[in-house]
Amino acid sequence: MADSKKMRQTADKLQHYIRTNQLDKLSTVFADDVRYHLLNKPVIVGIEGVKHYYSRSRKIKEGKHEVLDFTAADNRYAERGIFLGVLKTGEKIEFGFCDFLVFDKGKIKESFMYTDLPSIVQIT
Repeated sequence: MADSKKMRQTADKLQHYIRTNQLDKLSTVFADDVRYHLLNKPVIVGIEGVKHYYSRSRKIKEGKHEVLDFTAADNRYAERGIFLGVLKTGEKIEFGFCDFLVFDKGKIKESFMYTDLPSIVQIT
């Protein structure tokens, strides 16, 4: 997959499905055996693990990504931006993020997510 437009669309779909809690649709953007890396946390392996993270472990209740910059080459895509949202505790948050995605056959095979607020991705 060398089409940067398609990779950007897939990344946008991923954020939309998470934001709108359409976790059943995550399998349309992630490979079944996806490896999902969160800063300083054990790797989540498999689409079911990713769905579990977003349905139960994620500290964020709602929010929106604002992509400021992105680049793509070969089967790799990277973006950086700002996330504005609300934690499950009701606290408002804003932080910077970077996502690095590796694609295989049109789906995300590996994802690396970094924030400038490391505690936000802690798995509980």
